[in-house]
Amino acid sequence: MDDVEISRLLDGTALQYGAHSRREDGMCAMELVAYIAGEPHSYEPACASELLTGYTIRINDHMRTSERRNLKPFLPRIVGTRVGDEQHRFEIMARLAVTSLFAPALERRGAAALASQLWRLSRAPLGELAQWLRDLGKIDADVRLGTTKFQDVRRAFWHAVEASERARAGGKPNWNWCGGELGLAVSDASRLVNDADWALALKILEAGVDATAESQSAASANARSRRFRDPGPKLKLPMPI
Repeated sequence: MDDVEISRLLDGTALQYGAHSRREDGMCAMELVAYIAGEPHSYEPACASELLTGYTIRINDHMRTSERRNLKPFLPRIVGTRVGDEQHRFEIMARLAVTSLFAPALERRGAAALASQLWRLSRAPLGELAQWLRDLGKIDADVRLGTTKFQDVRRAFWHAVEASERARAGGKPNWNWCGGELGLAVSDASRLVNDADWALALKILEAGVDATAESQSAASANARSRRFRDPGPKLKLPMPI
């Protein structure tokens, strides 16, 4: 599918809530990604990052029908992201969520102390952030952020960070679920900062997409470095007579 065909497809498709058994019944964002990639109908296309798949599905399903058009420019770029480093991608997206959504949401609701702690943790190892989120669940942090309690946002974000840390420790990762929990937290928090056009949630998605190119660039650079350091097998010279 060339760029003109993709543009026509995006213009002519209204993204829908949920999964569909057939394309004729409608398509959500990730089902449209599968169509663009030339894959069989699915909301989990093989060409896409599992983390981005879970995240995008949550965002898609929390948006109103009229808002989903904001997702369309990112969908062709999700094609081919399966090759990226999911751990690296998650770190980028999670830290951006902290600085652009979660901490500002707390500040807006007068929870300056919690916001300050989150700002500090935005550059800390994710393990420290996971511990903070876990401990926060044991105290009274019933800050109401619009129609959502902060504990609801905290719980979903904590699940995502914990899953990422288990993967780092060698556990079997479920990046689709991890992305879904991050997307749930971001969806709730987007409403709290009056992000009417979902610009911040989409900025986090874009950062995750761009992480693929970063990973590929780093892998290419490492490969070139290895070739430079390793000149190949040494030639054996004949012994002098």
